[in-house]
Amino acid sequence: MPDPRQAGERTAAVGQAVAWWNLLPVALIVSDGTGRIRQWAKAAPELLGYATGEVIGRDLTDLVLFDHRREARAVHDAVAAGRSVTGQFPMRHKNGSTIGMEVWACPVAAQGEEGWDVLLLAADAREARQAREARQLREVGGPLDALFARSPVGLAIFDNGSGPWA
Repeated sequence: MPDPRQAGERTAAVGQAVAWWNLLPVALIVSDGTGRIRQWAKAAPELLGYATGEVIGRDLTDLVLFDHRREARAVHDAVAAGRSVTGQFPMRHKNGSTIGMEVWACPVAAQGEEGWDVLLLAADAREARQAREARQLREVGGPLDALFARSPVGLAIFDNGSGPWA
């Protein structure tokens, strides 16, 4: 599940999330070193259903399904210690449903204190996977390029401009 990275790689972990910023609703959540939510912004209310006032001061792991809280705490503590982490967690929406979230977490300087706060960028895991697959189709050297390069017959794609490679 989580992919702990060395502190020097924190830009890479968040860079991947920032790439989705214009494609997906991305939650921006900041918690302090103890795990208390300090900031709840961007698509966080939309994705998880909680208004800002309902979560500020709560422990971040309260939003993770009970069976995954120990793992979520370990990830949070790793980031609070200066490491970057990526992973997926099932989280509880305010309406009681479960949503798989892809999470990119990195340490940021604590507000007015020593140590690290934790910056989390999170998106619906299913939507992130679909965006990643669509992006791979568009990239030079991706699966479509390989198909065209290796095909024994001529191939063409006719598109009305609404496909993922438009």
